[in-house]
Amino acid sequence: MCGHFPGSQFIVVEPEHAAGLFASGRAGRPERAPGEIHTVMAGLECGEVSPIAWRILDRGTDYFMTIRDSAVQHCLRLLAQSPHGDPPIFAGESAVAGLIALLDAARDPAFRKLLELTANSRILLFGTEGITDPIIWRKLISQADPLH
Repeated sequence: MCGHFPGSQFIVVEPEHAAGLFASGRAGRPERAPGEIHTVMAGLECGEVSPIAWRILDRGTDYFMTIRDSAVQHCLRLLAQSPHGDPPIFAGESAVAGLIALLDAARDPAFRKLLELTANSRILLFGTEGITDPIIWRKLISQADPLH
C-alpha cells in the first residue's frame, strides 16, 4: 500500500504490549517488543517484525503508533451496533486497531495537528479479520463498556 498511494501518510498501529514495529521505528532497525507479549488482539500478538516487511515499512511508514487493549471492546461494539444507523460490521479484535488509533488521534488536538486531520481528511482503515473467536467476541460485546 505504501508504494501505491504517494503523497499519503501511513500509520502502522499495533497493541502496546506487542509493539515490535513501534520499537523498530524508534530504533531505526528491527527490534523485538520489550516486555511480555500479550494482547486481546491475537492476530497482532507478534512482538517482532520480519526483516522483509521491515525494509518496506521503514521506508513507507510515516508514524508507528501503539494502542491499548481497553479500547477494543468499545470499537467492536461501535462497529456491530452503530449509533448512527450504519449496517453492522462484525469485526474481530485485531480488525479494530486502525479505528482505535483514529479515535485516539481525533480526540487529541496535538495529534490531529501532527497528522493534519481535518473535516476534509480522507482516511482509509484496514480491518482484515472477521470474528475469529465467537465466544470471546460475544463476551466483549455483552460486557459493560469500560470507555463509557
